[in-house]
Amino acid sequence: MITNKIFKTKNSNSYLYSRKNNSFYFIPPKMELMLSDKSAVLDNYYYKKMEFWRNNGVLDELIPNFTTEINPDKIKYSFANIRQIVIEVTDDCNMNCTYCAYGSYYNNYDNRIGKKQSFKNVRLLFDYLKNIWLSDLNVSHENTVSIGFYGGEPLLNFSLVKKTIDYINSFNIKHIKFVYNMTTNGLLLDKHLDYIVENKFKIMISLDGSRVHNRNRLTKKGKETFDIIERNILLLRNKYPTYFETNVSFNAVLTKYNSEDDIFDFFKSNFGKSVSISQLSVNGIIREKEKDFYENLFQQKKTWFDNSEKNKTKSKVKDLLKNATIMQYASSINNFCGNVFSSYIELFEDQNSKSYIPTGSCFPFDRKIFMSVNGKILPCEKIGQNLSLAKIDDSQFLVDYTSVANIYKERYDKIVKKCNKCVRWKSCGQCVFFLGNDKSGIDCPSFLPWTNAYIYFSELLSFAEKNRNGYEKMIKELIMS
Repeated sequence: MITNKIFKTKNSNSYLYSRKNNSFYFIPPKMELMLSDKSAVLDNYYYKKMEFWRNNGVLDELIPNFTTEINPDKIKYSFANIRQIVIEVTDDCNMNCTYCAYGSYYNNYDNRIGKKQSFKNVRLLFDYLKNIWLSDLNVSHENTVSIGFYGGEPLLNFSLVKKTIDYINSFNIKHIKFVYNMTTNGLLLDKHLDYIVENKFKIMISLDGSRVHNRNRLTKKGKETFDIIERNILLLRNKYPTYFETNVSFNAVLTKYNSEDDIFDFFKSNFGKSVSISQLSVNGIIREKEKDFYENLFQQKKTWFDNSEKNKTKSKVKDLLKNATIMQYASSINNFCGNVFSSYIELFEDQNSKSYIPTGSCFPFDRKIFMSVNGKILPCEKIGQNLSLAKIDDSQFLVDYTSVANIYKERYDKIVKKCNKCVRWKSCGQCVFFLGNDKSGIDCPSFLPWTNAYIYFSELLSFAEKNRNGYEKMIKELIMS
């Protein structure tokens, strides 16, 4: 049946979505009538068009080809060509944020006891990396590796940061360039400005907006932090204006106490900057505190299909990259329209026979390595520290690539059947480690069955029809990666 695959936008335009071709097709009114009414007079042009669609796979079903098997050698190859390494400098912090991912609402992290990262751990990690960087597995030419310093608050253990940079510089690996970044709450920024600027750090400062919006970010003694952070930001901007413009970014957390529009307006008017807005993590929440978390803290980020006037994001089409709503919309267009290729190699591949791994999880160590203060190695700092993939123990770096592959396979095996039935199977952004995991399987909040797909598609194309100028600008100017 074709008619059950046709959907309408809010402007009453009809479309057909081809699963195989990953494309939308407009259905003219006469053609739709011909399809729905058997007594309608057949139009020869549309009859030929339908035959063309049938012969070219537009109406074909597509069953995705998933594999849950990961080659351990490919994981080792990824490790050797890693682009980003993040070190937890300390689990101590000079703030006590209400919503902290290491705070009272969560239970998926190691005990925070004010521990500092040991330089011994850092040295063992980078000694292992140095050896593998100098091996035949590393095929990068003039690769840039970003070293990130994370906490807790990393400025509480700044001596470790300096020792790490000195040690890395001593390698003198000619085909690798090292750059540095840090996420900080900004309370101690004034004490280390010169070194940070001298070493060209990219720094991200955490601030939720104005003093009112920042009410969740207090010291351990319950005092407000806004004035100190604002003073340090202005000090940095006034002393190093060029550096501030090019190397400083901001992150705000969305809660019940602020809004996306208010956050954007605050940073634009006070610092002349855009800001990334993070949604609170829902991974690892203590069951008994879920109700309080959702009622008093959590706020969902808006999307392009939120059409209510009250919550509608201000239109800033002229600056697409700073408009979160446009970027979400662009991602959806990118995922569900044909002729989209992420690399030139895909031009020569049969996309319909290509195998995929379930969910949108990063390939193990393909994008990042995170080392916790306890020497645990994870693929990301956002993943609960109960899910370690490797570790530093007994004065050595321990990693079993076969074991890592099996950890992923065990989780993939539980979700793959659901992925087969999901609209987002090719464009999923869900990390498998953020999903619950028990004997009965894995429940995925991103799951969108085909029975609901056409509601989603209707919203998507309704937005496209209403924002034609934005669509044209997006197609010409945005490069999705």
